[in-house]
Amino acid sequence: MVSETNASSDQEEFSVGVSAFKEGNYALAHEKMLSLANKGYEGAQYILGVIYDGGLGVPADKKVALEWWLQSAEKGNSSAQHNVGNAYQEGILVEQDYLKAAEWFMRAAKQDLAEAQVNLGILFEDGLGVTQNYSMAHDLYLRASEQGNAGAQNNLGLLYVQGLGVEKDFNQAIKWWRLSAKQGNDDAQTSLGFSYYYGRGVDKNRVKSLMWLLIAAQNGDEKGKKFSQLLVKEMNAIDIANARTLAKKCVENGYAEC
Repeated sequence: MVSETNASSDQEEFSVGVSAFKEGNYALAHEKMLSLANKGYEGAQYILGVIYDGGLGVPADKKVALEWWLQSAEKGNSSAQHNVGNAYQEGILVEQDYLKAAEWFMRAAKQDLAEAQVNLGILFEDGLGVTQNYSMAHDLYLRASEQGNAGAQNNLGLLYVQGLGVEKDFNQAIKWWRLSAKQGNDDAQTSLGFSYYYGRGVDKNRVKSLMWLLIAAQNGDEKGKKFSQLLVKEMNAIDIANARTLAKKCVENGYAEC
């Protein structure tokens, strides 16, 4: 009975801490999460890591953040597992180790964490820490794509264009790039621009090509910027104006009318 009461009290404290974190009251969030993290609560350990990583109400300390994430990860927290994997992938405060990165990403991916599925897919696609396996990369990207992950959708489109792990299929590439582009992924937006220019998976349409390239350039994609500047030299003033109008309307409507 005592343990049930304590568990209920700790859950209430965790809820208070989560609400404080969401509201930006990081001092209170830190207080609640530190108390629970010291008791071994993996959710609190993960959030405490986020607090220290971002310097939210405390001095930023990525080493302390990683220590809390590691404790949380070992208890099965998928987000913490992903962050530990990312530390090994990038060599952040630990020696870069793609094998360890893959192991942590795998644990998180098995819990359907989309970000981990994407990063593990990249390791399989590039053969880093694991044997190169395009089919495995495809399966991981697909699982993350079906959860709406824009990066996975973009990567999946690239596999279909190159025929890596799947048969070449420009229509499938367009499908996934469009989903990704409408979430603001500038790489996918540029790929759609090229697709409309060359007529791969869609009918050739320079106006739509320029529209997507202008949107990608606005979102910071250098290839989109460079190619849009070249493309306008091939187009007449009316088509250029139409492309710019479509791009503006597309962005203003949250990509709903692209």
